[in-house]
Amino acid sequence: MSASCRSNLVVLIAISRPAGGVRLTATERRVVRLLALGCDARRIATLLRRDVAVVRGCTARAMRKIGAATRAALARWARGHGVSPPGDRLSVPEQLTLRRVGG
Repeated sequence: MSASCRSNLVVLIAISRPAGGVRLTATERRVVRLLALGCDARRIATLLRRDVAVVRGCTARAMRKIGAATRAALARWARGHGVSPPGDRLSVPEQLTLRRVGG
């Protein structure tokens, strides 16, 4: 295998590897990101148009998958593993949704 081919393979593997080696579903990633941004379960449910019980379930599964004992630990993990990168904040549509429903 040529050097450029090996280099491309390493890049592909790095891109496809999930954050911290943990596989979160798309919904779990969205919930964890919003949690890391300081949203509570009710606000996350509003933004994702899901029931609060679904959000709590996603949070519990994500905590189990990464071995976090608290939501704060899950939020720290999210910031440290690129789920909620530095400078991340609620988008304008997310902010407008929360304002509209009084969140």
